[in-house]
Amino acid sequence: MKIKTHEPKVKPSDEGGPSSPPEEATQVLSKNITCSYGIHRGSFPIAGMKGKDARAVLKKLIKVDDKAAMVINGEVFDENEVISESVKMVSFVKPSAVKGAAFGDTITIEDAHVKMSGKQCQVDKFCDVVSKNTVSGMSETPIPDNVKWIVRAGKLEVCILELKPELRRVKWVKEVAGRARRSAKQDEDGYEFRKLATPYVVMSVPFFGGQLHPNVELFYRNTPLSKLDDKLYHCNLLNVSMGKRVTGNSGFKTWVCTQYLDTSGCTAPADVLSEIISHIFGGGFNRSSDNSEGASGFSTYEAANGDPRTRNVEKWEEASEKNPRFVLDMDWIDAKATPRDLIEFRMKQFGAASAPTTSKAIGNILMASKFLV
Repeated sequence: MKIKTHEPKVKPSDEGGPSSPPEEATQVLSKNITCSYGIHRGSFPIAGMKGKDARAVLKKLIKVDDKAAMVINGEVFDENEVISESVKMVSFVKPSAVKGAAFGDTITIEDAHVKMSGKQCQVDKFCDVVSKNTVSGMSETPIPDNVKWIVRAGKLEVCILELKPELRRVKWVKEVAGRARRSAKQDEDGYEFRKLATPYVVMSVPFFGGQLHPNVELFYRNTPLSKLDDKLYHCNLLNVSMGKRVTGNSGFKTWVCTQYLDTSGCTAPADVLSEIISHIFGGGFNRSSDNSEGASGFSTYEAANGDPRTRNVEKWEEASEKNPRFVLDMDWIDAKATPRDLIEFRMKQFGAASAPTTSKAIGNILMASKFLV
């Protein structure tokens, strides 16, 4: 059946503008599409026409503004495309009325500004908006247990872990007057087993390029982390280095040696994190940090005249067996750091920015990604 494509006569609406074709025209034109712009609305034979041709016709009929966007099915329509016969409605709206629509074919990034449709914003704000409107977190493996935050910036990835309070069975070196002494509880390696309670243990574990970076840090808290700016406190553990060789000019608050950590069998970051926890609490606690880095968490707590129950290992074990949660009432030494500080320090250390701030920075990222073709 042939479809007439002549312009139907339009009778004025009560509001003063064109409204819709007379009923007899509607009956003849079987492939009309309802069109609207502002207070104007009508049914017109635009199916099968290119969007720009339909606009030319409708400009006369319902006074479509040249700057108004053509919207079909909630999306801005490419007016070089043909309007399908299945379309039921075509709307014309002002650019500001379409959420997320990009009006203009060109986005220009110049120095620190992004320009589009006569407007501009800062490059970092543009990247932030794009990031927030991009799906993330669809990794092949789930988020590891005990992880509170995973912060990524380029090749850098910082994991903030939190271990719950626990009565731990650990291997602790036995000393008298600074020299190791064997005891009935001691194993063949020169350690004895102790049952020691620990409060919430917070760890910062950085990865770079998918590989563990040997800058693991460890802290205490009496309550669980609830925000990035929560305070952290120094621990009272051996093997957690706190000497001047660590804290002097490095910027580190603490340091856990991972030199002998074997991650060869790990296939995912979750496996590495589990190995770190086992390495710390499953290995032997000794005086290596005091001898190599100048001080450990335990000797620092001793020197600060901390609570007698937790600066002497025998009393620590005795108090732990009586009430494992007594450690949640301790006045631990303020580390003057927060999870945010740890993350920002790592970002500074590796030259990672929270977002690109210039066109050059975006260009460097694109070149490194090898996505440009």
